[in-house]
Amino acid sequence: MRSGIEGVQFMGVRDVGVLQHGLMMVTFFLLFFVGSRAYLKGKGGSSSKTKNRRLGGPGQYFLGPIMNVLALSNTKTTIKVLERWCRAYGPVFRVNFGPKSVIFLNSPEYLQVLFMSRSGLCGRMGSLFPRERNGDVAGNCWTSTCSPYKTLLSYMRIFNDESNQIVHTLEKNDSREGVDVTSLLSGAILNSITKATVGKSIENCESKEPGDVGIAELVHRVKEVNTKRILSPWLLYEPIWRFHPLSKIGDFLVNMTMKQLSFALSPSKQKGNNVSLKEDLLGAGVPVEGIMEETSTLLSAGYETTECALQFLLFMLALHPHHQEKCREEIDSVFVDPFDDDLQYRDLSKLKHLEMCVFETLRLFPIVFLIIRKPKTPIRLADDLEIPAGTEIALFMPGVHKNPEIYPNPEEFRPERFSPEESQHRHTYAYIPFSAGSRKCIGFKFAIMELMCVTAKLLRHFVISTTDKLEDVVILPYITLSLEKPINFGFEKRIPSSKPQH
Repeated sequence: MRSGIEGVQFMGVRDVGVLQHGLMMVTFFLLFFVGSRAYLKGKGGSSSKTKNRRLGGPGQYFLGPIMNVLALSNTKTTIKVLERWCRAYGPVFRVNFGPKSVIFLNSPEYLQVLFMSRSGLCGRMGSLFPRERNGDVAGNCWTSTCSPYKTLLSYMRIFNDESNQIVHTLEKNDSREGVDVTSLLSGAILNSITKATVGKSIENCESKEPGDVGIAELVHRVKEVNTKRILSPWLLYEPIWRFHPLSKIGDFLVNMTMKQLSFALSPSKQKGNNVSLKEDLLGAGVPVEGIMEETSTLLSAGYETTECALQFLLFMLALHPHHQEKCREEIDSVFVDPFDDDLQYRDLSKLKHLEMCVFETLRLFPIVFLIIRKPKTPIRLADDLEIPAGTEIALFMPGVHKNPEIYPNPEEFRPERFSPEESQHRHTYAYIPFSAGSRKCIGFKFAIMELMCVTAKLLRHFVISTTDKLEDVVILPYITLSLEKPINFGFEKRIPSSKPQH
């Protein structure tokens, strides 16, 4: 029996041959029309969406919007193209992208104005929910209710348990070389998130009726569909999208997402974690819809993102053994008993070098690399630069994180950039891996804690190596930064040590 999503794919593929020619003709006409329109608007100057100043950017010529689409169409080079545009066009520029016109902000000063504005920003975060987030009601409640020490201790118990499972699995197998840790890490992280959000392990969070799709597969499929639409901007027009076979898969994913979230939030006979996001939000009076949205956000934005960030962190430490060893010495120093393996919440504050390595990894590889915001009222960035309400504004994190004026030699892995001495002179908005302001990712503290806990456990038990080279790693823009293929690691067993007692 086929799964539900396979059935949808099968139905969609039948129509491809019939519709392909018609869609190509409509698409060509549409792109020719908007390309001509954008070119004429650009020449008009006063018709520009920004007042007073005419913005530069790629493709500022006839049919330029089509050329921009083609420039970004190869997903293996999309990130590099966007980085090149940021270097070429500076702190603010416009990209006419097919039928869309987007303003890129590439300056900490402009980002500060945007995030501190009271314009009522709304935007897309890549959530499983296929709609814009127009408020942070649940997010604000979670921020204010989830900081108690009891909650943080609950997270540490979860992280320790899942990290121990990873260590145990690697110890059982020959892990000295050629290890793909993707499934191992993703399983542990997904389990951590469901335990923290709804108080249940992943196996008790999913409906398993015939045709159902699990949460991990849903996240992956939603990213695929959304990426296809974004990189083929004519598909953002609903009438054209409805003729595309992928729209049927998209509808199926939306319905399946609602079903799985409802199942996950339903009461369970399993004895779960009584300190969870769901319980905190219920206690704060957040309605079920708000809880479902925040659970969706943490699952979609926290599952693959944390797993990918962890792979990048381990990769950087494997490529830079001296930083790995400094982290290991630091980790061993927090333990008095060599047989004691569980990290306490207070221990994390002692792992200064590991924390700097985490921050530097997220500077080089900001997993959520692009966020779109749309102000509800005009935003004045400068005396001669105002962005009207309703304009789509792109925040491309690598454009800021790899600015050589902010971070000299930006491609180098240098954790000391985040030492107190160097950080104190840097603009607050020069580092935004979790966005910033009131729209800051609600799970940033959770993600940092998990990255540090899992990495500390692995470094305590193993020396990590890799045969891969950074220049050979291909990064894809699938809503979040994604690896084209897994990184190969080696885990050589070591005997954990501890700080001598005095």
